[in-house]
Amino acid sequence: MSTANPPGLGWADFKRAEGDPRPPGPLVVSVAFGLLLAWVALASVLDLHAVVVAVGVLVIAVAASWWLTVPAALALGVTAFLFIDGFVQDAQGQLSWDGIPDLMLVLACLALPAMSAELGFEVLRDRLRHRAATASRRLEGSDLSR
Repeated sequence: MSTANPPGLGWADFKRAEGDPRPPGPLVVSVAFGLLLAWVALASVLDLHAVVVAVGVLVIAVAASWWLTVPAALALGVTAFLFIDGFVQDAQGQLSWDGIPDLMLVLACLALPAMSAELGFEVLRDRLRHRAATASRRLEGSDLSR
């Protein structure tokens, strides 16, 4: 079995493979959730503009999604949308639907973290392939020297 593509390392898997070097998904989601809470609370205290707060929420979700699988990143994107819709647009945590603007926000909150997770997965896969190729070249080189 090749070490370049361990089983269970697929982009659509909720559970990761045993040798997956990324931090555990629940840990990443928990840290991201805490950062989202802290950012929204800080923005409330500083009375920041809603657009700045929404962009900050999206940045946190996209950055955290780098280490997640796509389904977990989508779940984090839904959480980001709920934060923006409930705490940024409506200050008392009440959710509302405003039609096309909210649809665009949902699409952004789902697409951006999913793209980040997919890009993170591709970088990880390339890194694992490179490590496997380097290890095989070293192994071939040590066999030739004997």
